Formats: sequence, structure tokens, C-alpha cells
Amino acid sequence: MYNSKAELGSKCEENYSAVLVGSDQLWLPGNIAADYYTLNFVPESVNTIAYATSFGQSSLPKDSAEKAKVFLRKIKHIGVREESGQKLVKELVDRDVPVVCDPTLLFTGDEWMSIQREEPIVKEKYIFCYFLGNNPPHREFAKRLKEKTGCKIVALTHLDEFVKSDEGYSDENPYDIDPADFLNLIRNAEYVCTDSFHCSVFSILYRRPFFTFRRYARKTKSSTNSRLDTLFNLVGISGRIMNGDENIEMCLSLTIDFNAVHKRLESVRTDSYGYLVKALNDD
Repeated sequence: MYNSKAELGSKCEENYSAVLVGSDQLWLPGNIAADYYTLNFVPESVNTIAYATSFGQSSLPKDSAEKAKVFLRKIKHIGVREESGQKLVKELVDRDVPVVCDPTLLFTGDEWMSIQREEPIVKEKYIFCYFLGNNPPHREFAKRLKEKTGCKIVALTHLDEFVKSDEGYSDENPYDIDPADFLNLIRNAEYVCTDSFHCSVFSILYRRPFFTFRRYARKTKSSTNSRLDTLFNLVGISGRIMNGDENIEMCLSLTIDFNAVHKRLESVRTDSYGYLVKALNDD
């Protein structure tokens, strides 16, 4: 137990051979200002590693960028989650850093079974919807998919706040859903509709037909769309990002060669493990 960053920093050298930060959107401007995930508190003598860490957006405000220049020069090993982050590090400090996969992808779908029940939570055929944004067209797409397939809609609703478009579009809204149940709902769905990066990840791991929607307009500065683009580029998936107004029959005709996807994913996983092991073994 440490009472401050200063105390933690003073104990680093005697207690730790390495300090690792990652992943997710830990280098958002607010987190850079908080100056914790930057690892500035770690003494130079201790190995520092960033694994699949994300800026959460493709550009930084001027003050955040200036602070980022400092900690990006100090961290000894940097692996980022998005191609946009790779470009940003290059622009800010002229370092060439690798893109590594999100930690959730370091495990196979079978390995993730260790935390979840085998039997489906929902017995009937269903479309699983997991939307974080407030975009009515995405819910309308799910409703049209229901009409075409006859599957009911199971949705997790009002996840960050009350969302008006979450009201009334689904047939079942389970609550008390923990991470294991979340994986179960994805794994056993006939189709998945989502604007979530991690829901897309597990749809790929469990080979589910899925449709991903952009939560933000593409040119929005705070957009986190880059992580989806990077994910799909890494595993060789195209045509799965929707607007909501697409023809359902056309969408249902789209196929994914999951054997090829998982072959590419295994290569990415191996490279990412390699980066991590090399960084941790660095003296």
C-alpha cells in the first residue's frame, strides 16, 4: 500500500525490476494531466514498459502533446494498440514503435472459457446488442435484422447513462451481467450488433457473425474509431463497419473466413508475446 506517487516512486527501485502500463485508453488527455499512467514517477534505473497502451484518439491538444513528449522519451519500451498511436509517437518523439494486440486477444476463445459457464444464458436464438453510443440508426438496424431472421433481441442497455434510444427496441434486457456473462452472451448469439471495440474482439474470438458501428463521426477529434480500424486491419476483416441504413439481406450475405482470420490473429498474438517477453527481460 502506497499513500502517494512520490512514495511509490521512492520504493520502485528496491521492490520492482519493471513497471508496466497498459492497455486501453490510458493516455487520454485527462490521464496525461493526472500524470500517473505516464510512469513519470518511476526512477530511470527501473525498466518501464507500455503494452498496447492507447491515446484513445488520433491527435492531442497542445498541452497534452507537450507533456507526452516528456514521458514518451522516458519509457524504455513502448508498444501501442492503434496505428494512429504509432503515428502519434513518431510525430511527437520520432520513435518507431510496434502495434501490438489488445491483451484480450492474447488469449484464445477456448482460454476465455475458464471464466464462464458452458451453457447459454439465453436459450432461444437471439441477436446480442451492446451499444455504448446514443445512435438510434444502430438500434433500427438491429430491429430490421430481427424482422429478417426471426431472432429476438437481447440487449444490455443504459450502460454509461440513460440512453433514450435504448428504450423499447429489444425483447430482453438482462441486468446483473458480469464479464463472464458478457462473454457468454456473445459466444451464444446468432448475430452481434455493437459499437464496442471489445465486443467486436470477442465476436471474432467466438466466430460470431457481427456488425460493428462507429460510435463517433469519423472526423471527430475525440473519436476512438482508430482502434476498430486497426483491429480489422490486423486480422484481415473488411466490410463489417456499418452506418445503420444498410440493406439487411446484403449484410446477411457477407461472410468472414474465420479460419484465415484466426491464422492471422495467431501470428499477431505471437509477435505481441514476443514484444512483451523481450521488454520484460531487458536489463
